Amino acid sequence: MSSVDERLNAFVEEVSKIRGVAYVTASSEGFPYMTKGTDREGAEYASAIASSMLKSIEELALIMDKGKPAWLKVYLPEDYRVQMFQYKNLAIAIKYEGYLERVIEKLIDNLKKEITIRCPYCKRDLTFVTVKCPSCGALNVFNEPKCWSCGADLRLKHCPYCGKLIFYDGRKPSFFTLLIYRIKRIFGGS
Repeated sequence: MSSVDERLNAFVEEVSKIRGVAYVTASSEGFPYMTKGTDREGAEYASAIASSMLKSIEELALIMDKGKPAWLKVYLPEDYRVQMFQYKNLAIAIKYEGYLERVIEKLIDNLKKEITIRCPYCKRDLTFVTVKCPSCGALNVFNEPKCWSCGADLRLKHCPYCGKLIFYDGRKPSFFTLLIYRIKRIFGGS
Protein backbone atom coordinates (compact mmCIF):
# COMPACT_ATOMS: atom_id res chain seq x y z
CA MET A 1 0.00 0.00 0.00
CA SER A 2 1.45 3.39 -0.98
CA SER A 3 1.77 6.27 1.50
CA VAL A 4 -1.12 8.07 -0.29
CA ASP A 5 -3.30 4.96 0.12
CA GLU A 6 -2.31 4.60 3.79
CA ARG A 7 -3.02 8.27 4.51
CA LEU A 8 -6.33 8.20 2.64
CA ASN A 9 -7.31 4.94 4.35
CA ALA A 10 -6.58 6.46 7.78
CA PHE A 11 -8.67 9.51 6.85
CA VAL A 12 -11.61 7.44 5.60
CA GLU A 13 -11.48 5.10 8.61
CA GLU A 14 -11.33 7.84 11.27
CA VAL A 15 -13.86 10.18 9.65
CA SER A 16 -16.36 7.36 9.12
CA LYS A 17 -16.20 6.54 12.87
CA ILE A 18 -17.47 10.00 13.86
CA ARG A 19 -21.07 9.95 15.04
CA GLY A 20 -23.06 12.06 12.58
CA VAL A 21 -21.03 11.08 9.49
CA ALA A 22 -23.23 9.12 7.10
CA TYR A 23 -20.54 8.12 4.60
CA VAL A 24 -17.09 8.86 3.20
CA THR A 25 -16.25 7.89 -0.35
CA ALA A 26 -13.15 8.40 -2.48
CA SER A 27 -13.49 7.91 -6.21
CA SER A 28 -11.35 7.90 -9.29
CA GLU A 29 -12.94 8.97 -12.56
CA GLY A 30 -16.42 8.43 -11.09
CA PHE A 31 -15.77 4.92 -9.76
CA PRO A 32 -15.52 4.10 -6.04
CA TYR A 33 -11.98 3.61 -4.83
CA MET A 34 -12.45 3.60 -1.05
CA THR A 35 -15.77 3.82 0.81
CA LYS A 36 -17.19 3.60 4.33
CA GLY A 37 -20.77 3.96 5.49
CA THR A 38 -22.69 3.05 2.35
CA ASP A 39 -23.27 0.02 0.16
CA ARG A 40 -21.72 -0.52 -3.26
CA GLU A 41 -24.65 1.07 -5.12
CA GLY A 42 -24.62 4.13 -2.85
CA ALA A 43 -20.85 4.41 -3.24
CA GLU A 44 -21.12 4.27 -7.03
CA TYR A 45 -23.83 6.95 -7.02
CA ALA A 46 -21.95 9.25 -4.61
CA SER A 47 -18.70 8.74 -6.55
CA ALA A 48 -20.28 9.56 -9.90
CA ILE A 49 -22.01 12.67 -8.52
CA ALA A 50 -18.89 13.92 -6.68
CA SER A 51 -16.63 13.47 -9.71
CA SER A 52 -19.16 15.10 -12.04
CA MET A 53 -19.90 18.05 -9.76
CA LEU A 54 -16.25 18.75 -9.00
CA LYS A 55 -15.39 18.63 -12.69
CA SER A 56 -18.30 20.98 -13.55
CA ILE A 57 -17.39 23.48 -10.81
CA GLU A 58 -13.75 23.39 -11.90
CA GLU A 59 -14.75 24.13 -15.51
CA LEU A 60 -17.03 26.98 -14.37
CA ALA A 61 -14.27 28.46 -12.19
CA LEU A 62 -11.86 28.37 -15.15
CA ILE A 63 -14.40 30.11 -17.40
CA MET A 64 -14.87 32.79 -14.73
CA ASP A 65 -11.08 32.99 -14.24
CA LYS A 66 -11.41 32.16 -10.52
CA GLY A 67 -8.78 29.42 -10.29
CA LYS A 68 -9.32 25.90 -9.06
CA PRO A 69 -11.93 25.61 -6.28
CA ALA A 70 -10.75 24.06 -3.00
CA TRP A 71 -14.03 22.24 -2.30
CA LEU A 72 -17.75 22.13 -2.96
CA LYS A 73 -20.39 21.94 -0.25
CA VAL A 74 -24.01 20.90 -0.82
CA TYR A 75 -26.62 21.66 1.84
CA LEU A 76 -29.25 18.94 2.18
CA PRO A 77 -32.55 18.68 4.07
CA GLU A 78 -32.49 17.68 7.75
CA ASP A 79 -29.28 19.67 8.34
CA TYR A 80 -27.02 17.32 6.37
CA ARG A 81 -24.15 18.47 4.22
CA VAL A 82 -22.06 16.78 1.55
CA GLN A 83 -18.59 18.18 1.20
CA MET A 84 -16.63 17.27 -1.92
CA PHE A 85 -13.00 17.99 -2.68
CA GLN A 86 -10.03 16.74 -4.69
CA TYR A 87 -7.19 14.88 -3.01
CA LYS A 88 -4.38 13.89 -5.34
CA ASN A 89 -6.28 12.42 -8.32
CA LEU A 90 -9.34 11.38 -6.28
CA ALA A 91 -12.71 12.99 -5.64
CA ILE A 92 -13.69 12.68 -1.97
CA ALA A 93 -17.29 13.09 -0.73
CA ILE A 94 -18.36 13.18 2.92
CA LYS A 95 -21.98 13.30 4.03
CA TYR A 96 -22.34 14.56 7.61
CA GLU A 97 -24.64 16.37 10.02
CA GLY A 98 -24.24 20.15 9.99
CA TYR A 99 -22.96 20.47 13.55
CA LEU A 100 -19.77 18.66 12.46
CA GLU A 101 -18.83 21.28 9.88
CA ARG A 102 -15.77 22.73 11.69
CA VAL A 103 -14.46 19.27 12.58
CA ILE A 104 -14.84 17.95 9.02
CA GLU A 105 -13.17 21.03 7.53
CA LYS A 106 -10.22 20.72 9.95
CA LEU A 107 -9.82 17.00 9.14
CA ILE A 108 -9.87 17.81 5.41
CA ASP A 109 -7.26 20.49 6.08
CA ASN A 110 -5.05 17.94 7.85
CA LEU A 111 -5.37 15.61 4.86
CA LYS A 112 -4.72 18.19 2.15
CA LYS A 113 -1.87 19.98 3.95
CA GLU A 114 -0.15 16.64 4.65
CA ILE A 115 -0.19 17.31 8.42
CA THR A 116 0.91 14.30 10.48
CA ILE A 117 0.58 13.94 14.26
CA ARG A 118 1.95 10.88 16.04
CA CYS A 119 1.99 9.99 19.71
CA PRO A 120 5.63 10.14 20.83
CA TYR A 121 5.06 7.17 23.18
CA CYS A 122 2.99 4.58 21.27
CA LYS A 123 3.77 6.01 17.78
CA ARG A 124 0.10 5.77 16.70
CA ASP A 125 -1.20 8.19 14.06
CA LEU A 126 -3.44 10.89 15.61
CA THR A 127 -3.78 13.06 12.48
CA PHE A 128 -7.48 12.30 11.93
CA VAL A 129 -8.48 11.47 15.52
CA THR A 130 -11.18 13.52 17.25
CA VAL A 131 -11.51 14.17 20.98
CA LYS A 132 -14.22 15.66 23.17
CA CYS A 133 -13.54 18.88 25.04
CA PRO A 134 -13.41 18.12 28.78
CA SER A 135 -15.14 21.45 29.53
CA CYS A 136 -18.11 21.50 27.13
CA GLY A 137 -18.11 18.11 25.39
CA ALA A 138 -17.74 19.55 21.87
CA LEU A 139 -15.93 17.39 19.33
CA ASN A 140 -12.50 18.72 18.32
CA VAL A 141 -9.74 17.49 16.04
CA PHE A 142 -6.74 16.22 18.04
CA ASN A 143 -4.41 18.95 16.76
CA GLU A 144 -6.65 21.83 17.91
CA PRO A 145 -4.96 23.82 20.71
CA LYS A 146 -8.28 25.37 21.86
CA CYS A 147 -11.86 24.12 21.83
CA TRP A 148 -13.67 25.71 18.91
CA SER A 149 -16.88 25.86 20.98
CA CYS A 150 -15.91 27.14 24.45
CA GLY A 151 -12.27 28.22 24.01
CA ALA A 152 -10.93 25.77 26.63
CA ASP A 153 -7.20 25.07 26.51
CA LEU A 154 -6.65 21.74 24.73
CA ARG A 155 -2.89 21.97 24.26
CA LEU A 156 -2.34 18.97 26.53
CA LYS A 157 -4.49 15.90 26.04
CA HIS A 158 -4.38 12.16 26.52
CA CYS A 159 -3.44 9.92 23.62
CA PRO A 160 -6.59 7.89 22.94
CA TYR A 161 -4.48 4.77 22.41
CA CYS A 162 -1.91 4.71 25.24
CA GLY A 163 -3.41 7.30 27.61
CA LYS A 164 -0.22 9.34 28.05
CA LEU A 165 -0.40 13.14 28.14
CA ILE A 166 0.99 14.79 25.02
CA PHE A 167 0.78 18.15 23.29
CA TYR A 168 -1.82 18.66 20.56
CA ASP A 169 0.93 18.60 17.92
CA GLY A 170 2.40 15.28 19.11
CA ARG A 171 5.29 16.60 21.21
CA LYS A 172 6.21 15.14 24.61
CA PRO A 173 5.57 17.57 27.46
CA SER A 174 8.45 18.31 29.84
CA PHE A 175 8.41 17.14 33.45
CA PHE A 176 7.61 20.69 34.62
CA THR A 177 4.74 21.06 32.16
CA LEU A 178 3.22 17.81 33.45
CA LEU A 179 3.75 18.90 37.06
CA ILE A 180 2.02 22.25 36.48
CA TYR A 181 -0.80 20.51 34.60
CA ARG A 182 -1.39 18.07 37.48
CA ILE A 183 -1.22 20.81 40.13
CA LYS A 184 -3.80 22.85 38.19
CA ARG A 185 -6.06 19.79 37.96
CA ILE A 186 -5.78 19.17 41.71
CA PHE A 187 -6.57 22.77 42.66
CA GLY A 188 -9.21 23.37 39.98
CA GLY A 189 -7.26 25.60 37.60
CA SER A 190 -7.69 25.27 33.87
